Amino acid sequence: MNNEKIKKIWADTSLGAVDEWEKNVIPVQDQIASVKVFETEYDSKQSAYYYDVYENGKVRQRCPYVVVDLWNGDSIWFFGGLCCGYCGTGPDKACLCLEKIGIPEELTARIEYASRLNFVRESEGWREIWGKYYINR
Repeated sequence: MNNEKIKKIWADTSLGAVDEWEKNVIPVQDQIASVKVFETEYDSKQSAYYYDVYENGKVRQRCPYVVVDLWNGDSIWFFGGLCCGYCGTGPDKACLCLEKIGIPEELTARIEYASRLNFVRESEGWREIWGKYYINR
């Protein structure tokens, strides 16, 4: 993926991430092709979303928790504040953000049960094309 086309957003809190969502995603919401939500850095790395940084002579991979892909090939990556996979503030605020761009509640309600989700926009509206769900939760 071309780093010039990736906007990286760092949020220390879920509320901060919601503020960044409103500043960076809401203005381009009609250009969104898909949104991916991950529980951990491992989950996003398994889906090939990461970039390398060099710290103290070592390579460290940074992985986003939310990836917003636009129709033109650009992406917005959120590091921290929004996620999925448990009942808590991160998934709760992720649901709020997803619903702000029109993803229906019946899809966002699954967020606390999944370690990764991918919502795509089609002519008929939003749908989930893959998710990895926990059993016995």
